[in-house]
Amino acid sequence: MRIIITAGEAQDKGIWEKLCDLKEIDIYAIAEGTMDSDKEVILTEEEAHKLGLKW
Repeated sequence: MRIIITAGEAQDKGIWEKLCDLKEIDIYAIAEGTMDSDKEVILTEEEAHKLGLKW
């Protein structure tokens, strides 16, 4: 199963830093304009669980 979250949703949920660490995304990507907040990030169930997400 794939779980999709946008970068903006991750920020709203307060898990942006954890997501960046998990997926090796530059933590400043949105602020610097290299990633849009509507960019979708695909997670496995295990990754979603690590981030505390419920689906």
